[in-house]
Amino acid sequence: MFGWVLWEGVTLVFVVASGLALLALRRKVGGRPAFTHQDWLTYFGDLPAQASKPRLVLKLSGAAFLCFLVVLIGGPLLVNLGAGLYSATFLFTSLGIVKLALS
Repeated sequence: MFGWVLWEGVTLVFVVASGLALLALRRKVGGRPAFTHQDWLTYFGDLPAQASKPRLVLKLSGAAFLCFLVVLIGGPLLVNLGAGLYSATFLFTSLGIVKLALS
């Protein structure tokens, strides 16, 4: 069991690193900076939450529901491709949903 978890963890790290490398390569070929400060803040920075408490709870509840729908719809399609690809897809999709909900 530990070997499988280790393998899928390495796969997840590889998928995330490959995605960021392809993003940087695509931008470099287009003549733009590969990885900007804004990219760093988008992927690894703090999320600015500027809403009243009830509104923030409502927005986060909506984001959680959308993330749940992504798992329900995308789960059966992506789980056969491996846990690494499934986890990376779900992680980036959920981060995007939460970021849009808080903006």
